Amino acid sequence: MEPIVSLQEVSTVYEGERRPAIRDVNLTLDEKELVYVVGPNAAGKTTLLETINGLLPAFKGRVLVFGLDLRVRGKDVRRR
Repeated sequence: MEPIVSLQEVSTVYEGERRPAIRDVNLTLDEKELVYVVGPNAAGKTTLLETINGLLPAFKGRVLVFGLDLRVRGKDVRRR
């Protein structure tokens, strides 16, 4: 079974910034898996979720949702 979400060495940088907000994240989420994203303020929780949703492009690495690469099929993923 293919994971629903897969992040491979993902780093995201906000426009105008030099340092990544999240760096080298690896994450695999399977169907029906429940995950909590917790941490202190400015830890990157929102950035992580925006990257998975395709609202922020990954500067480095690969984001797959439903087996589709967000760089190529981001609109299809968000529509689904």
